[in-house]
Amino acid sequence: MPDLTDLLHVDGDDNTSGVGQYIYVAKEKEILVLPLPDQDDSSAATGSLADLVTITRDIEMLPGKDFKRIYVTLETGELKHDAQGELDGMSFLNQLDFFMPGSRAEVLGFAQWAKNSSLIFLIPELDGQIRMLGHRAYPAKMIPASGTTGKASADRKGSNFSFKSVRKGPAPIFAGRVKTGSGSGASDYQDLVLVD
Repeated sequence: MPDLTDLLHVDGDDNTSGVGQYIYVAKEKEILVLPLPDQDDSSAATGSLADLVTITRDIEMLPGKDFKRIYVTLETGELKHDAQGELDGMSFLNQLDFFMPGSRAEVLGFAQWAKNSSLIFLIPELDGQIRMLGHRAYPAKMIPASGTTGKASADRKGSNFSFKSVRKGPAPIFAGRVKTGSGSGASDYQDLVLVD
């Protein structure tokens, strides 16, 4: 098991909360290589606590596939984790919530497209860290989502979306790159423009 180290707050460290204005999604079946955290087994003899939840290897997409960008109304996006289960049988429920404004056909179509899909999300936090929701054994799945036209002209019109995935820990940090394949067999790296 990785050695426990002091867990201290570094004075002056950035701890800006929230999710960026854009998140990224792909179908799990469109991903050729979906890496695990660098040390995915908490009983391993090597590694650090950070290695348990950090992915440094690249995601490799099938030819012609890539992650798509989704607009999120600012201050509505949230990624959260909760421990669940019985003694000696705990896991983590990870959940992404966000709001998409309007009732355009594309927003309503996304709701229909995503309802039974197995998805992988890349979620930029406002401090620049990127988190990944979903993995091969438990891709991100939509849970009840609601939308409204609003009643009064000052009401918020749009759809609230929630997706969940369960794993052995919180949704990991993604520090790799996203590799996309071209039809010619050559590969390059998709620029997700996650941070400035």
